[in-house]
Amino acid sequence: MLRHAEAAGDGGGVEMVAASAAPLQVALPAAAACVAAGSEHCAAVLLDGRIFTWGWGEHGMLGVGDTHSRWQPQGVAFGGESVGQCRVVACGAGFTVCA
Repeated sequence: MLRHAEAAGDGGGVEMVAASAAPLQVALPAAAACVAAGSEHCAAVLLDGRIFTWGWGEHGMLGVGDTHSRWQPQGVAFGGESVGQCRVVACGAGFTVCA
């Protein structure tokens, strides 16, 4: 599991990632119907079909239009729509798929 924390004493607001042996709660805007974990990122499908991703984004697998990592869940839009587009999600090494 990964957790994020403010880098101590750097003053620049840089996020650090550290390992955690205990499960961590993730703040989603509503209840999740499906959650998946890849090698370094995660995704959740909410009951209304919206999908949220977070974690390492180097290969663009978060689906938010860039290759930046995000340590808090970010909504993913499909063709400008964000509701009802996904029922199940799967994550792997460098990719995310939903159906």
